[in-house]
Order: sequence, then structure tokens, then C-alpha cells
Amino acid sequence: MLGQDISCLNAPATTLDPPNLPKLLPTIYDWKCVLTGAPPTFFLGMGRSKNYMFDPTRRNWTRVPEELRFDLPPETIVIAEVIDEFRGEGKSMRRGRAVHIIDALIIAGEDLRSKYDLKFRNAILRAFVKSMAKPSHPSKCFSLALLLPLFCDHKEKAF
Repeated sequence: MLGQDISCLNAPATTLDPPNLPKLLPTIYDWKCVLTGAPPTFFLGMGRSKNYMFDPTRRNWTRVPEELRFDLPPETIVIAEVIDEFRGEGKSMRRGRAVHIIDALIIAGEDLRSKYDLKFRNAILRAFVKSMAKPSHPSKCFSLALLLPLFCDHKEKAF
């Protein structure tokens, strides 16, 4: 899918903070951002629940743990975060895992990076997450959701 060029997987993330924000985002209306609660990682789908996560420290793919198994079509690479979230109210509140998809590089063998803009990719991802989520399945005790990008015009409020 990616061939030998895995440079996009090894590129370090740039942390946005108030001192470097004006340099990295000179015009805020040209950019969108996603606020995450955990470091994003790449997920590779090999069909059904045969999924792998990219480990940047060892630079290899490791099998997704059993408690995070979810269905991905073959030849799919998505960027997502894995977080703990609370569901319910009061005494019935319980803690569970959640996978929040941020963006997709490839879905079912189709490269989305250069073919579609962010708005169209998010529309595709919204339908994709809706079709892949199984909230009533007993073995899938975590949630699968899509993180939507935000406009950067209120960046001061986010920090």
C-alpha cells in the first residue's frame, strides 16, 4: 500500500503551544486542528479484526490488543487515538476504551491523501465509522468515533 516509503509514519508530531503558534500558523483561516487526548497512532487493517498498530519506537507493526479489536477492511490505514472514556451517569458510570479516528490515509486500497480534500475525507470517514461501529455487539465493549477538525480562529480558547 505504501510501498517502501514509510516516511509519513516516522515523521515526528509537532506540538502546538502559544510560543510557536504564530510561526506555525501565520494565517489561522487556512488551517483546521484536531484536539486529541492521547498520542495518535496508525492502524492497519488486514480484513475483519486482523488489525495492527504502528509502534514508532520500534518502527514496526504490532497486533492490536484483544480489548481494542474492531473491524477494518483490508488495505486500510487510519490515524486514530486510543483513550479511556466514561459512559453512563451517576453510580452506573463505567470506564471503557474508545478509538477516535482522526483521518484516513487509505481505505480499502484507495489512497485518499492526494485524491480528496479534508472536507470530503471527513464525509467519507463519517460514513465509514458509522458502518464499522457495532455498539450492540457484546464483545466490542469500546466505542469507535470520528474526531472532527475545528477551525483555528479560536486558538487562544483551546490553550
